[in-house]
Formats: sequence, structure tokens, C-alpha cells
Amino acid sequence: MDFFKNNWDYIEQSASCRAMEIAEITCRFGDVDDFRQEIYLWLVRRAPDYNAERGAATTFIAMTTATAKKRILRRLRRFKNRMIRDAVSI
Repeated sequence: MDFFKNNWDYIEQSASCRAMEIAEITCRFGDVDDFRQEIYLWLVRRAPDYNAERGAATTFIAMTTATAKKRILRRLRRFKNRMIRDAVSI
């Protein structure tokens, strides 16, 4: 948890920036908060892999959020024509 406490400002800035980049590429500006949360989750899963001897925390955060952005964009591209089957009629 010290990793997140010590680097929260940078994590928040990096995740917000990557989320806006995804929204600009996909034109889905209403989903910026969802993208940011996915990036946070990606970082939480990868945080145990951080090793201070290998590099700075900011570098790890930047690379991890960049990877999360790529994965989200790939997933969105892969399922762009997918039918929504779980919709509930109103």
C-alpha cells in the first residue's frame, strides 16, 4: 500500500491522461471514468511486480498505464461489432 500512498498523485494523473487518450481515439467521452477505473485495476494487479531496484516508480506507473491503454483499445476494437444480448427491454 505504500506504493499507492507515495505515488497517488502521479497514478491519478497518468490514469486520467490515458483514459482521455482512449476517449479521444474511440470518441467515447462518456466512458472516461470507466476507462480510468480499468486502468486503476490494471495497476493494482501489476503493483506486486514493481521492483525498486529495476527502476523508478514513475517509470513503472507510466509503462503499466500505457500497457493498460493498449489492452483496452484492443478489446474495444475486437468487440466493436458485437451484439448486446444481455439488454433488458424498457
